[in-house]
Amino acid sequence: AVLRLHRLPERVLGRGYLFPALETGLDAMREVMQAGLRPLVLRLYDADDTAFQGVAEPGCLLVVAVAGPAAVALAEAELVAGACRQARDLGPEPWDRWQRHRFDLGPERLLGMLESPGSFLDTIEVAAAWDRLPGLHARIKQALAVGGVALCHFSHAYPWGCCGYFTFAGGVASEEEAEALYLRAWEGAMAACLEVGATISHHHGVGQARARWAPLELGGWSGVWERVRRALTSS
Repeated sequence: AVLRLHRLPERVLGRGYLFPALETGLDAMREVMQAGLRPLVLRLYDADDTAFQGVAEPGCLLVVAVAGPAAVALAEAELVAGACRQARDLGPEPWDRWQRHRFDLGPERLLGMLESPGSFLDTIEVAAAWDRLPGLHARIKQALAVGGVALCHFSHAYPWGCCGYFTFAGGVASEEEAEALYLRAWEGAMAACLEVGATISHHHGVGQARARWAPLELGGWSGVWERVRRALTSS
């Protein structure tokens, strides 16, 4: 195995910004990425997930950090602040809190949320171009809310778009009803992706959960890949 190593940055600067709406937060993320900056962390929470992160004020929280040689980090932090001009600067506390609690959703907390027989909890990560993300977010949130809890944050940003990472959960009287709601949530989320031109998965892969929708997203390419697969497996 050959590993690629990076030196620890001389300076890391992180802070939080509270945006009045999801769209202005996404605009700031797009501006940061299209300016050629390389943030260490760039994560925007929607209003529900912002509240889940412990922010009492209404709005959408952006946690951002830059890193590198001191002069570079300071310059990038200044440019990030300019991109976040429509937000309220919350200072470094949200960044510090994110570092302390980013791994808190461990097995104990998950099991506590799934104690009753009719409980379910899952995540769906998708991706789209910047101009499609607000509409995609609204449609998937509506689809996932059938269970009662639907949260989203945006991360893994690129100049052309980013990933929307949804967490949804619910609890009902029976496993049968829970399964029906769970499958309905997936159906709605995947249908929203296909209808607005998003991709049905960003980094979790297709697997059995998405297998039915993968050919629909690939279109004609699905047949090409299947013929290639058959040729390779028969040789």
